[in-house]
Amino acid sequence: MHKMSTTAAEFAAARTEFHRLVELDAEARENALADLAQADAVLADAVRELFGRFDERDLVPPPEIITPERLGPFRRCACSVAVAWVRSMPVSGPMVLSNNKWH
Repeated sequence: MHKMSTTAAEFAAARTEFHRLVELDAEARENALADLAQADAVLADAVRELFGRFDERDLVPPPEIITPERLGPFRRCACSVAVAWVRSMPVSGPMVLSNNKWH
């Protein structure tokens, strides 16, 4: 297999073509790569190498993680930075988990 070029301009061109072709189905992608090879064989080889390292599963969004409203004595609290867990029934005031520390 062709060793992919390391210059920034060549990689940028290969990346641009990759992103243009990744949305196509396999047959349309192969046809587009054949057309690209007619115009620029080195670029087509670089794009093929990118697709050779590509896993179609990377395009599938991860499943949505549902955070429960309550977790034991804690309730979910949406903060501007992240979701925090606040003790629902504080003993001496609310406790908030931030940066893996209780405050």
